[in-house]
Amino acid sequence: TLLTVRYRSCMIRALRTASAQFPSRVVGWRHYPSRHQTHPVHFLNRPPERRSDSSVARELSRGSRLKKAKSAREGYTAASTMDFGIDFRSPAAPKLYVFDFDLTILRIHSFGSRIKAQDVASRNVDRDVADKEFFQQFVASVLNAGSLIAVASFGEYEVIQNYLNLITPGVFNRANICTPSCVGGRDGYTVPAGKVPMLEYLINTMVQQPVEQCKARTVLFDDQADNIERAQRAGYYACFTPDAFTRQAWASVREGLPKAMHL
Repeated sequence: TLLTVRYRSCMIRALRTASAQFPSRVVGWRHYPSRHQTHPVHFLNRPPERRSDSSVARELSRGSRLKKAKSAREGYTAASTMDFGIDFRSPAAPKLYVFDFDLTILRIHSFGSRIKAQDVASRNVDRDVADKEFFQQFVASVLNAGSLIAVASFGEYEVIQNYLNLITPGVFNRANICTPSCVGGRDGYTVPAGKVPMLEYLINTMVQQPVEQCKARTVLFDDQADNIERAQRAGYYACFTPDAFTRQAWASVREGLPKAMHL
């Protein structure tokens, strides 16, 4: 009704005003499938929900996570036969390659499509992944060069894990999949500072070197322009892939990588 519409409009304006005047009171932003957009969450001072057994609060110690990441890295033995036009072993090459998940590795938005962890096994993975073979070959090249691979996503960890188990078996686990619950947020909600805190988390847990020293050797692939801009302002390499991570996208974004890597 007209009164309901007016009431909702007033509430939205009030929340936006409160967000601008008291940004510390706004808990977060809901992650929706609209490309490059987020929508405000209408709650203030809401306490974080209790984390599930799979969340970071109940995860293994840092040493165990690193051990898991190493074993995953060593367990993926797929040989890359593609020419990517760069030298992954170059001294200038990134040490850590980080991918967004929805609309980057996948061509769909799994969270926005309300896909649950138990649904993944029945999905057509070849259709859901933007360029499955290309991503597999890229991951193999990174790992064979001795570098690290990770995912930083605002989605739900269990869904991401189940998909990646089918795409690149044995490569990804809780040690190298960062979701908002890793940095004090809630899976499915954006992180106020974008992917920057997630990149810092992955450097601290995987590389174990000072963040400032690793920024120039960390690259992010993401379909959202605001995530790319924030990462670049923070000093990271960041490649914008608005149409997902495919061989066509790679032809353009690789120019953003260190020139010394190019063959």
